[in-house]
Amino acid sequence: MVRRDGSDHYEPISWDGAFDLVAEHLDAGADHVAVQALQVDKRGVPEDQWRALAEPLTALTR
Repeated sequence: MVRRDGSDHYEPISWDGAFDLVAEHLDAGADHVAVQALQVDKRGVPEDQWRALAEPLTALTR
């Protein structure tokens, strides 16, 4: 989910879209970007999601 500038609601975003958005912020000079991983059932720690995000997000900072 992402809330775009000027919007008052969140909208779905694809993984590729999310990675592109993070890359845009980093390319614009951001020194950090917050990404929150959530589980579908909203219980427990989203370890699988963190593992899935680790490599692609790390690649953006290289």
